[in-house]
Amino acid sequence: MLKYTIVIPTYNREFLLKRNIEAIEQINYDRTQFELIIVDDGSTDDTSKLLKHYEINTPLNFRYYVKSNNGKYSAVHFGAIEAKGEYFIVTDSDDYLDTEILNNVDKALESYKHIDSNTITGVIGLNYNLFTKKVQGNKFDTDLFLSDPIEMRFNRHKSGDEIKITKTKFFREFNFPEAIKDLKFVPESYVYYGLCSKYKFVYTNKVLQYIDYQEDGITRTIGSYRVENSYGCYLAYKRYIDLIEFKKSWKGYFRSFINYIRFALHSKNKIGLQKLTSFLLFPIGLALYLNDIRKLTK
Repeated sequence: MLKYTIVIPTYNREFLLKRNIEAIEQINYDRTQFELIIVDDGSTDDTSKLLKHYEINTPLNFRYYVKSNNGKYSAVHFGAIEAKGEYFIVTDSDDYLDTEILNNVDKALESYKHIDSNTITGVIGLNYNLFTKKVQGNKFDTDLFLSDPIEMRFNRHKSGDEIKITKTKFFREFNFPEAIKDLKFVPESYVYYGLCSKYKFVYTNKVLQYIDYQEDGITRTIGSYRVENSYGCYLAYKRYIDLIEFKKSWKGYFRSFINYIRFALHSKNKIGLQKLTSFLLFPIGLALYLNDIRKLTK
């Protein structure tokens, strides 16, 4: 079995994809132990020509697939199903991985080899922002410790985007949904809220990836994109309140419940679950919903 599968979901990023592939070719690791899968989500540029070139010329264990355009979440879902590696890494086509990423992930996992392997799902490391020339968000207070994204965000107040390496079988357990008609976006939190309900990550202060946010990318247009794809956000927040206990983080629970109401209204889904909580938090969720409408109609 391969140790790692690296998946790049891509859409009309031919001009940047080459940089990421070349960086993966430079990764300092036994090439017989990892593979690269690229899922082309219906690109209309020259991505197909580029992929055909690398299919012949790259020294990597390389596969690519072309599917209809349904959004990044569906491409990652497909990549997770096809992955042959024990661990699963997703990197965007406009970013690129550090040459020592796999060695550093190995070291992080090795530091907790005495812990039951069924309780640890993988490793979370730092991103370096190529525009700001510094680590995205703030570094962790310590190195090589166990935690999860919910605890880090709501209890330890860690800000910033990180790269997550996950056991493939655990990722599949909470995988993105298959393509849903007219839905282009499901937040990554949909997967990681599920993982946080059962597993921990090893956190490392090593930079594992370099990120390069594009003007037309999801990250820069996330506000309006979330509203336009409100059902995907509804699914993510519903998963949180379905799976994550209140005691894990009351801040995270209330915030997620408010956004669950907000995006249920946008997507015209019934608001159920705890009647008292829904009653108390509905006015806040409604206010956020109305504010979204106000911004969209400006």
